Amino acid sequence: MECYYLCDILLTTLNFKTMPNWCSNCISFEGTEKAMQTLKKDVSMIKDGHCMFTALTDIKSEWSYDVWNAEFGTKWSVVMDDDIKDTMEQHDYFNCDTAWSPCTEFVRKVCEKYGVNGRIEYSEPGCDFAGIVEIDEDGDELSREEMSYHEYEYKHLGTCGFFEYFGYAVEEGLIESEEQIREDYPYVDAEDMEEMLKMYREGSPAEN
Repeated sequence: MECYYLCDILLTTLNFKTMPNWCSNCISFEGTEKAMQTLKKDVSMIKDGHCMFTALTDIKSEWSYDVWNAEFGTKWSVVMDDDIKDTMEQHDYFNCDTAWSPCTEFVRKVCEKYGVNGRIEYSEPGCDFAGIVEIDEDGDELSREEMSYHEYEYKHLGTCGFFEYFGYAVEEGLIESEEQIREDYPYVDAEDMEEMLKMYREGSPAEN
């Protein structure tokens, strides 16, 4: 069977009963002009709805749960669409969602094949994890930062959503003490910690 199959046909055929939590990924590449031109040309050649994993790596096998997890880091494929093509062409990055976990191994293989540096920034609020991994042109890991989703939200997405969730947690009685706040949020700066303690004292059912 042609490796560049339509993934929606595959998923319909497999008829999975449990839908996954979706992990958000922002993937970017940089390298020499020649290397980036080659990568972006190959990206532009992928037809809409076709599998990016097999198109941009040397893995050409048919779908297998074990193979996809081992070789790409996630159980289902990322399929090409116009948004991916446009952002790669104009800005050297693209966004995509993957099942349960980030497609870090896919990024590693692309870096090694095309001789470019890669960066994947991922987050999944349902299972409370996030991270940033940087990979060099040989496919070797340069850096890895792993954290909870709420730490990622606080550090990288701005504090508006972070405080909104914390307020909800206080109202629902999910925060039981000031000590819990200090223990669960060690990454928060002193000013924001004082604000969180104030929110707890004023909004906690146990405190009122």
